[in-house]
Amino acid sequence: MTSSRQFSVESDYMSLDAILAAGSTVPMQLNENAPPGIFPLIGHAAPPSIGPRGIRVDIPLWLASSVKDGHYGMAMYPTGYNIKYQNVLQANADTMSLDQLHHYYYTFGQSLCRIISLDLASPLSKSLLSTWIQRCGIFFSRSLQGQTRIDGATKEELAVFMIGVKTKEDFDRWLRAEKRQGSNKRKLAPYNR
Repeated sequence: MTSSRQFSVESDYMSLDAILAAGSTVPMQLNENAPPGIFPLIGHAAPPSIGPRGIRVDIPLWLASSVKDGHYGMAMYPTGYNIKYQNVLQANADTMSLDQLHHYYYTFGQSLCRIISLDLASPLSKSLLSTWIQRCGIFFSRSLQGQTRIDGATKEELAVFMIGVKTKEDFDRWLRAEKRQGSNKRKLAPYNR
């Protein structure tokens, strides 16, 4: 006999992109409360002790949320998400290839915002949104101008670009059909009173 239980999970629970992004590492400053059992999980030997300044390690994103929730340390910005990169992307998001910074730039950034402190998450989330808006506008515009290929786009941006390419194809097809029908239409005499 099976019981029907409902579980509440995040919307991207089964997303392959989210799963792959969760395998990326996050720099973390572990404090003296960090359990020694965490070090074998991240491929390090446990230090004899952790001083008051803590120890900096790179841990997988999926583990960082557990460590953060346990108050064993503080997650920090990885390369590509720090303030310098945020400022450059907000000024002109088309200057960088986000795919080279991180293949799952937006997915990883969203997950990162959930585990870092609020004072770090707020500017990062604003930067991600600003970058997304700028780049999607640029790529959609390029697709409507007839470009069929873009470089340096993330998977999400490429999806928006392909929608633009398809939209342009559909619109061009519609215009050609209208043009053909227009020549076959009967001309109406002007209305005279």
